[in-house]
Amino acid sequence: MSELHPLVGRITLVGGVQNKDLHLLQGTLTHLFSRLSRWPAEAVEMRLRVKDRDEPGMKTTLELRVPSLPALVATSQESSLGSALHEVGDTLVHQLNGAVDKRSDHGQSTSRL
Repeated sequence: MSELHPLVGRITLVGGVQNKDLHLLQGTLTHLFSRLSRWPAEAVEMRLRVKDRDEPGMKTTLELRVPSLPALVATSQESSLGSALHEVGDTLVHQLNGAVDKRSDHGQSTSRL
């Protein structure tokens, strides 16, 4: 078995997802993990919840907290866990990029005359 990315261990699993899903998490959230590489793994907090797994109306929520940025939350209504993880991962990358850009723009605007 391959070793898991350190950020996989930073995901708190809540309802609907279990340790047996860790390799799926690693495989589907690699883009998010790459984007989070600017922070030390121990500074990243994630929480994953899957409500009504494998049932109609399944809802997947991934929360992300990193230092100096607001908490970010992404949800998906996709019916397969793999698809839902791709969607929430992509959404969080987009939100994270926006939050970092906003923080950078804010820092630049305060130094302008």
